[in-house]
Amino acid sequence: MFNGWDTDVIIEDLKIAILWNGKWHYEKCNKKHSMKQVQNRDKIKIKEIKKCGYFLYIIKDLKGKNDEFVVEEFSKFLIFLGLVWRKSLNNSEYIGFSDKERMGIRKRILK
Repeated sequence: MFNGWDTDVIIEDLKIAILWNGKWHYEKCNKKHSMKQVQNRDKIKIKEIKKCGYFLYIIKDLKGKNDEFVVEEFSKFLIFLGLVWRKSLNNSEYIGFSDKERMGIRKRILK
């Protein structure tokens, strides 16, 4: 989809690509695991996704199998999704969110 690179989830109508990155993207997991290679591949993938005009939403999952974390991240994504949807409808600012929430969402959108 993205010049040979994939994502975990694609929402084509809203041009959103989601990456659910596990700890191997951020920590050395075994002797053969190359952090440099993983991070270089991630940079290329991110560049290609953005070149295709998609919003990129990355979930940094260092907890492994954790139901509470999944629920928390899904809640954050729904907030993000609502903002993208509202912004695309009327190109307005982020209505109905605290300053702290707006800053967090803007950081994710601008990554």
